[in-house]
Amino acid sequence: MLQKINLKKKIEFNIASKTNNVMTTKKVSKNRVRHFLQSIILIIAVLSLQSFSNFNEKHIGEWKGEQRGETGTLILDNTNYAIFIIDNKVLGGDSFVTQKGNNAECKYEIDYSKNPIWLDIVVYVQDEQGKTEEMGRLKGIIRFITDTTMEYRVGFDGNRYENFDSEDEEDTIILHKVTN
Repeated sequence: MLQKINLKKKIEFNIASKTNNVMTTKKVSKNRVRHFLQSIILIIAVLSLQSFSNFNEKHIGEWKGEQRGETGTLILDNTNYAIFIIDNKVLGGDSFVTQKGNNAECKYEIDYSKNPIWLDIVVYVQDEQGKTEEMGRLKGIIRFITDTTMEYRVGFDGNRYENFDSEDEEDTIILHKVTN
């Protein structure tokens, strides 16, 4: 003879706990266990995404370096604006004026999926009609030597280097992170 199975029946688990040195058991429904497991999975997922996003934000901050006796600062913010400070002169950011008097902004594009990582500095200008267009792009590559030290190699001729060259002092700079 076949038996009917009641699928709506509440499944319960016995959970043992020790309180005041007395062993007790509680019945916990399958739904509560499922909810608990889903919460754990959600917490793990959020923590994983945070650590992944932090990795992709290693470049954000203020970086200083020295090249040919000059100290320079490169600031990369979390809104993709780039600011250069050389000899106390500020260039870039969300609003500056070019030598020709045009309103401009300096942004960066970074691609962590490339090896080495691509870091381009892009200047956009506004024409007389208010239309924004790309004026110039410095194609660069970076690698993190440590969390606070970055090697940056820039192709000033419009080309992108494919790798790093320890002999190239002209287009390569070592930057040290000052702030996040």
